[in-house]
Amino acid sequence: METSSMPRAEPRQSLPARYPFDLVDVWHTPDGARVLIRPVHAQDLELVQAFVRELSPESRYNRFHGAVKELTPGMARWATHVDYDRHLALIAVVYQDGREIEIGAARYAVSPDGETAEFAVAVADAWQGRGVGARLLRGLIEVAARRGLRWMEGDVLATNRGMRALARKLGFQSRARSGEARLVRVSRILRSEDARSATRVAARSGWRGLFGMLRAGPSSA
Repeated sequence: METSSMPRAEPRQSLPARYPFDLVDVWHTPDGARVLIRPVHAQDLELVQAFVRELSPESRYNRFHGAVKELTPGMARWATHVDYDRHLALIAVVYQDGREIEIGAARYAVSPDGETAEFAVAVADAWQGRGVGARLLRGLIEVAARRGLRWMEGDVLATNRGMRALARKLGFQSRARSGEARLVRVSRILRSEDARSATRVAARSGWRGLFGMLRAGPSSA
């Protein structure tokens, strides 16, 4: 469930002043697992690096479209130092054995035209097929629409059936990538109804409360 080759931490309370807490949410997979969805921040460098290292070779290839074993220091910095406007990354994390573990990530970077968001998605192998990729990509679509962007696009390997199916499900159209037979370009127009507002758990419980909920384990609901 990965697309686009855009280039073990403890929970922290010290975040950038502009950190978008309104995008933090606690979400449940269809099978009841509790997952924290939140924007990445600069202190997540080790968390993000561990996530990439622990992907299977196939999942890393699907994500980066090449043989990548781990992020270079420059790639890791780019992945975690975002401005939450022209570059946004949402990560999905769970809390296990006293530590935070990243299980998925979705990001967009605004193209030079100022209207198009180039996106990428990756999900840990053990969590694929559990709705994590769909939740993250829906979150990106919502935020991009709220920011006034008009299009969301990404490159997907033609052999990546899972990501292509997810893109179709969320309304993306596919076309062959000119000069790249192994790639498919998926794109979707962003509409006003995509920018739906949602009441986030973060507004009610705060950052500490969210991690407390995660420590409690899967919901019994």
